[in-house]
Amino acid sequence: MSTGQTSVAVFLRFPVLALILGILLFTSWLALASSVQGQEGIPIACIQFTEDGQPIGDRICNTDANDIEIWFGGRARLQFTKDGEKLGDPIGSPNGAHRFKAKWDDLRGVITEGSWGVGTHDQPVPVPEGANDFKLVAQKITKVW
Repeated sequence: MSTGQTSVAVFLRFPVLALILGILLFTSWLALASSVQGQEGIPIACIQFTEDGQPIGDRICNTDANDIEIWFGGRARLQFTKDGEKLGDPIGSPNGAHRFKAKWDDLRGVITEGSWGVGTHDQPVPVPEGANDFKLVAQKITKVW
């Protein structure tokens, strides 16, 4: 079994895939980079699958999305980026967290809110100024919507 990481797209549901791959780490990407623009210059939310950090398959994009919720098992680590460049240090999930939620301004193409779901409560995550994408690594991704 490979020790590499497999990425899971951020906007689709893949609970069966997550269960099959078990303990393998999944990486979730939300690409809101300004380089990905719609015909009218409006940022597009995109998902890119990767395997061992290398893109595989076609990017899946949607102009209507403005938030995402990622459910996971085990611990998770979050890294905000701007156009692919890291912003700040990775942020570890708090004990008991089982989901991460992000919202973005679909006109400016920047992430405006982030939170860890712990039980029935949301714990805010500070979003660095200008962040337009993120990478989430978890032991197991169970739902993405």
